[in-house]
Amino acid sequence: MNLSGRFSKIAETENSIVIGLIGNVTMENIKYSDILKIAGFYGISTAPDLFCFHFITPDGAKKRGCKLPVANYTGFLELFK
Repeated sequence: MNLSGRFSKIAETENSIVIGLIGNVTMENIKYSDILKIAGFYGISTAPDLFCFHFITPDGAKKRGCKLPVANYTGFLELFK
């Protein structure tokens, strides 16, 4: 899948970065390899024993500091630093 322009950092906490998925990229069709590419893009280590992520709800994105309209995104991914 071509990820160019289909994700954006929408919030950051002390321990994580929240990514908004855009367009045809959704939680259902994103591949693990694509998640690793996104993590690498933001400088997060993808070492097998250290890398951790999960999908969150729009409310979860707001709680982590997203100020953008969550309806603009097709899903939310939290990557742990």
